[in-house]
Amino acid sequence: MLSDSTNSEVPGFSLSERVISDTVQDIFAELTGRVIFATFASNIYRIKQAVEASIKNGRKIVVLGRSLKKAVRIAQDLGYIDIPNGRLISPSSISKWPEHKIFQ
Repeated sequence: MLSDSTNSEVPGFSLSERVISDTVQDIFAELTGRVIFATFASNIYRIKQAVEASIKNGRKIVVLGRSLKKAVRIAQDLGYIDIPNGRLISPSSISKWPEHKIFQ
């Protein structure tokens, strides 16, 4: 078996996905301006957490980066991520929305 993990050499333990999901939700609920969320394009579950938090908090979603766009599209096609119509907007339309309504 061959495995790789970011920060695997750091002693300790990682938080559970439930704790991380709750924290993401809390952060999105508290912020009043634009949210910029960075993650690996391969971490579909983390992307899903951010998308769900943005939807719950009434934000539009902008996906930047070729790999991330591809990952989100495939995840939507496979039913892993559900982004309602009108929530996913293009980068060129960001200026049409107030800062507190944007997640990118």
